[in-house]
Amino acid sequence: MTLNNALSGTVDVQNGILAYSSNLTNNRGTVKVEAGARFNIGGSLTNAAEGVIGHGTGHRHLHGTGRHHRHRPSGGTLAIHLTGGFTPDANAVFNLMTYANMTGAFSVLRGDSAGYSVDFSVNTSTDPRTLMVRNINVATQVPAWI
Repeated sequence: MTLNNALSGTVDVQNGILAYSSNLTNNRGTVKVEAGARFNIGGSLTNAAEGVIGHGTGHRHLHGTGRHHRHRPSGGTLAIHLTGGFTPDANAVFNLMTYANMTGAFSVLRGDSAGYSVDFSVNTSTDPRTLMVRNINVATQVPAWI
């Protein structure tokens, strides 16, 4: 059985661990894992061009979004949301996802945090079974007054 998140729906893991033993296809929806929560997928995770994978973090030790057998981002968005005023150290590296193998890449990396712009980069080369988020830069957004 494959869960197909095709019509802009949301899978939102707010706390604890959600275990899903099969495949997940995210075509147009959002798969969101809040700070401290975990989503374990026993099959493959396929993220299409209009899909969003989001992860919240509000603490220094970010736990991974989940474990997947295979991760296939075909574009789509990886969004990081900082909560509770958390600002990571400039050289911090977070292991966001683990998987047996990964093909493809995210086309959009987006920082999501009210009142701040958040930029980051992704590293999959240090450990080919782990998607790492690093070089996180948080800057206060100044409203444009006209």
